[in-house]
Amino acid sequence: MINPFNSLIYTLLFTSTIFAISRTNWLFIWIILELNLLAFIPLMVSSSTFQETEASVKYFLIQALGSRLLLISRLILIFNSFPTLIRYTILTLRLSLKIGLAPLHIWYPSVISSITWINCFLLSTWQKLAPLLYLAIIISQNTKYIFILLAATSALTGGLLGINQRKLRSIIAYSSITHLGWIIALIIYRPVISIIYFTLYTIIILPLFIIFNLTNIFSISNNPFTINTNYKIQIIVPLLLLSLRGIPPLTGFIPKWITIILLAGPNPILLLLLIIGSLIRTYYYLSLIFTRLINFIINIKSRPSILSHYPKFIIVLISRRFLILIPFIVII
Repeated sequence: MINPFNSLIYTLLFTSTIFAISRTNWLFIWIILELNLLAFIPLMVSSSTFQETEASVKYFLIQALGSRLLLISRLILIFNSFPTLIRYTILTLRLSLKIGLAPLHIWYPSVISSITWINCFLLSTWQKLAPLLYLAIIISQNTKYIFILLAATSALTGGLLGINQRKLRSIIAYSSITHLGWIIALIIYRPVISIIYFTLYTIIILPLFIIFNLTNIFSISNNPFTINTNYKIQIIVPLLLLSLRGIPPLTGFIPKWITIILLAGPNPILLLLLIIGSLIRTYYYLSLIFTRLINFIINIKSRPSILSHYPKFIIVLISRRFLILIPFIVII
């Protein structure tokens, strides 16, 4: 049965973002973004658990701080009493804080790990759409190096801090920070291609979040490869995670390859830092996937009747011999 309150909230959430990306007046943009914030908060506390309430308070305080920075940056622009670099630096930091770019990312994994998978998806995709557009608008020769620093820091931070995480939502959060680094790098040199990257990223994580929401998987201790789990999920989940990582020839490799081609000439140092961050992130994705697959293989060997439910090529794919080929796949 359709809940009228939720319908109203979702309508306000989506329409506010659409209105925000179609306006150029900064006062109007600020008002619309505040409405967007007020629409998202009720969704975060929909189940009334302590964790979601705490996450909603954190999110509200961070976004309120970002709103104050936006007003300060606009007042500075009006009075014209500070250098242009300082004005746009404050505005850039405000938008970076809103979407969780490193080093202003501290709140993001904490909030993501305390809300539902549906809200995780909205916070990882839809809520970032308007700020990313405004970052593309305000970028100039003066702020270019700030964007480069944010992109490199996000890629490395997401890779390093995601290694020891046990919660799947935290892993996804740090993965999102890494992807933001790649998107910001594209915004600097090829803004149109960044839209393609963001769209493909959304397409990849949508089915992943739907599966996690339906199966109530929250940490890597909740094994998605157990015998009782639908075998289709046991195949789809690792493929989606590998695609999110960017392993060829999966879909997630396409935006990475395009980015590598486009950035190889303009800024090879930034590209190198992005690749390093992505390779670090490969470690915990492969660790997550193949630790579970090895346990799954052991369970299959202890119960040979399970083999009848799986195609033969899947059994070959997850055998121990195939693990030897993984380093070569990553290098490719």
